[in-house]
Amino acid sequence: MIIEKKNLIYLIYIIFILSITIFLSVKVLTREVKLTSQFREIVKPNSEYQLLHILRGFEETKKICAPETRNSLHFKDYEWKMEKSLNTFRIITLGDSMTMGLCVATNSTWPKQLERKLNELGLHLRFEVFNMGNPVPHTGTFDEVEVFKNLGLRYNPDMVILQYFPGDWRSVSFREYAKELWEKYKNGEYKLPPALDEEIKKINASEEVISGIISQIAFEQYDRMIDWENEWEENVKKPLVELIQITQEKNIKLIVITWDTEYYKEEIDKLTSLLQSYKIPFYDFSEYLPLISPSVIRLPDGHLTASGYEVVADKIVNIIYYELF
Repeated sequence: MIIEKKNLIYLIYIIFILSITIFLSVKVLTREVKLTSQFREIVKPNSEYQLLHILRGFEETKKICAPETRNSLHFKDYEWKMEKSLNTFRIITLGDSMTMGLCVATNSTWPKQLERKLNELGLHLRFEVFNMGNPVPHTGTFDEVEVFKNLGLRYNPDMVILQYFPGDWRSVSFREYAKELWEKYKNGEYKLPPALDEEIKKINASEEVISGIISQIAFEQYDRMIDWENEWEENVKKPLVELIQITQEKNIKLIVITWDTEYYKEEIDKLTSLLQSYKIPFYDFSEYLPLISPSVIRLPDGHLTASGYEVVADKIVNIIYYELF
């Protein structure tokens, strides 16, 4: 009888342990789905606390922005010559604010650091790297390919480096939605949470910073309204395939880079599959640029510092050397 009781207790213990294991496994799997599914709650600024954190990051970053140089085409670079000298290898970089280099000096952007580092290699080529990172907020792959088609091709490039950022499937329709929400806010038709309003007054936030918060809110609302896979097909796959076809026809080397992909597995898997089908080199630098990084790598708003962009430039130097030589 005592043995049976011990066995019963042991059986209950085993069942308890299995139950806990299953419960925790389900929790982990559920969390994994949340982390890897497209733009779910963990990632979105869906609370006042998160929005306050973002607002303060915007304001702190704005205070430490470095002076910048824009050329006559409004890109964060120096003037470009149309004609290409002999023994010159010309690279055009496409991307969003991470390529433009928000709030860092012009020479600290990764395209300019890349240019300098390539020319310091002492090779038989002179390298020119044009920073065509889009200066218009909330641009995506569609817009970047349009920049290349309408402008980049004129400069007879030998290589194109496209910087992809998770969420680059948002394009014209999102900008229109964000603009509409911003206009409603300015007209008093849309109200921010009280804590945000209080913080905005406390720090005397600029219109630029406030519009950034409105855009963050618009991200969440827009993502809930649309079918992101359809948006991805229209605003990433189609223009990217067009870019691939153009570069292949003109014998221009194409490389795609990215980072900050930790919570966007579904999206990055789609991109990886597409690029692999066309044999386009694709490099993810996320492990070298963790989202939670010391201030030497990240600005308060999440953009990279000059040191962060140097990490990107160093990685690309090695890639280009491998691809060319």
